[in-house]
Amino acid sequence: MRRPILGLVQAALEGKSHPEYIVYPQALSDKEKKDFLAQLQEKAETEEGLVRDVQLIEISQDQALTVLDIESGVLKINTLHPFVAHFLDEYENKKRSLPLELLAMSEVLLEAHLYEIGLDEDDIQDVMSRRDEALRYLARSTGKRNARIIAQDLLDSASDEDALEKSLVAAFDSMGFDAVPLGGPGKPDGYAEARLAGDSRGKPHRYAVSLEAKSKEKEGTKVAAKTVGVSAIARQRDDYKCDHALVAGPDFPTSDGEDSALVKEITKDREASGKTITLVRIIDLSRLVRLVPLKRVGLDRLREMLETCTTPEESKAWIDKLASEQVPKAPYKLILSALWDLQKERPDESVEYSGLAVALQKGSKPLTISKNELFEICKAISRMAPEMMSARKNSVELSQKPERVMALIGSVIEEYPEEETTGVQI
Repeated sequence: MRRPILGLVQAALEGKSHPEYIVYPQALSDKEKKDFLAQLQEKAETEEGLVRDVQLIEISQDQALTVLDIESGVLKINTLHPFVAHFLDEYENKKRSLPLELLAMSEVLLEAHLYEIGLDEDDIQDVMSRRDEALRYLARSTGKRNARIIAQDLLDSASDEDALEKSLVAAFDSMGFDAVPLGGPGKPDGYAEARLAGDSRGKPHRYAVSLEAKSKEKEGTKVAAKTVGVSAIARQRDDYKCDHALVAGPDFPTSDGEDSALVKEITKDREASGKTITLVRIIDLSRLVRLVPLKRVGLDRLREMLETCTTPEESKAWIDKLASEQVPKAPYKLILSALWDLQKERPDESVEYSGLAVALQKGSKPLTISKNELFEICKAISRMAPEMMSARKNSVELSQKPERVMALIGSVIEEYPEEETTGVQI
């Protein structure tokens, strides 16, 4: 099993390959390369082998699940990767972490084997990217809950610190962020990243949010300004290179508006850092979680709330405005029926959004819809019925008949007739 790794490192040092799961020394002279490979060969022949240690490290949510530092022999497992983060409580126990270590090593070996059998580098990167996307999807599909259930969990966990932290991360994950739990000394309770594509000029639009949950044991009481800890929240936001921070709690002492000491402290931080801290009541955040799929709210729109709202009153007003807005009628039934028909025609192939868009255009009731709009609608359906529909980045899958999905999302919409059904067509 060590031969493919040695071969890949040699090819990388010669500039013939560019692995993503192995880190190797750069800018070596020819003699240094030869010496390094000889040392590596000696290591490989020892009982300990090429991997001398395994470490759980916060790398980046963008990065793969693992990377092998071939020089030090350290296999680094990325705790910010959704697959690891969602089960971190289990993995941090050394006695139970062996399955994760084996999975991580298998990722390194898979890439090495793909190079060894001579696949084109672009194809290798595509395979590894698809596998990484599958791991992220599987982590999020464990114990599927729709937006309505997640919203209720937020309300139910208002007086339970641990439960509220988990519910807050789940809420952001439900709204479309790549959200992972963190917690611990000096860390935010969660980290959420909006992976938006850049614009036509190459300007990045993605952003990140640090998440903080503030519970209260006694119902009806407010979270004290001291408990909020603006300086600590700002520090954690900055440490994790986030653009925004969101603090969720039952209520906050901001009833005096701009005269509130808490508001003044947050405003001062915004002026000094150019970044934001948003306070939101749990009851309002719960409502937002329900509204996101019903109003088909994208991550770009959610950034507006983070940029413009500081106090819980401002957050509530923003959510109220969202609830009152009409949205274009969504042809849920047409989309579900076309998707179901495509799956029946080609049961061994995944349905991509471009193919679904063509099928809708050629259907008995022709519908012209962009690939991006189709993705957003499918994503909205999956949030209302996650156990029945999976909307991935490039493809979509339906596991129940259209009429069953329609019955479920219809009940979700009808549960809140005073606001969410405005402009919604099922």
